[in-house]
Amino acid sequence: MERRKLFGEPTSEIQDLTQDIKGDLARLNSDIGQLRDLVRSRSGGYSNHMKSHSNTVVVSLQVSHEEHNLVMFGM
Repeated sequence: MERRKLFGEPTSEIQDLTQDIKGDLARLNSDIGQLRDLVRSRSGGYSNHMKSHSNTVVVSLQVSHEEHNLVMFGM
């Protein structure tokens, strides 16, 4: 019989879901990095306001993503 832990879910299922989430977060981090690189490469023709806005959006995504990692996984 498999041990049950949190909320009656089997331990292995929780571990599998945790790994899935970590993989999703790693892919999201990679996507944010690609977005940051795209913004930097295309910012030459943008107004200062657009450059600032684009940079703020990317930084906000990075910070939010890092905070979620910390809260969920202590990463």
